[in-house]
Amino acid sequence: MNQFYNNVKTALLLGLMTAVILVFGSFFGPNGLIIALIMAAVMNIASYFFSDKIAIASVRGVEVGPEHPLFQIVEKLVARAGLPMPRVYVSPLPAPNAFATGRNPSHAAVCATQGLLDILAPNEIAGVMATNSPT
Repeated sequence: MNQFYNNVKTALLLGLMTAVILVFGSFFGPNGLIIALIMAAVMNIASYFFSDKIAIASVRGVEVGPEHPLFQIVEKLVARAGLPMPRVYVSPLPAPNAFATGRNPSHAAVCATQGLLDILAPNEIAGVMATNSPT
């Protein structure tokens, strides 16, 4: 049921974004509407397939491997939850923050800022990462 709800929210968001672009394009006549429709289609496809990469790039995230403590924390969490291992990123930003992104568990990524890693203990980081589950 949760997956269905997430899919409905995604469809509504993409539909609303398309409607706004089409309304704006309609001010420029029939050709403007066609151009707006093409723009909306390209933006929706890019948003759906590349939103995880866009989110990670916006915080300058760097993928970390098994030697990094954050990777080890996430690895234990996903093993316990029976989920596929997401890609793990660390952002150099000093503000404490973490997020999960991806269109499904097999395309998931989690990211924590260096600020979060600096101020929290490993068990607290595990709690933050557990609440940012990408599913």
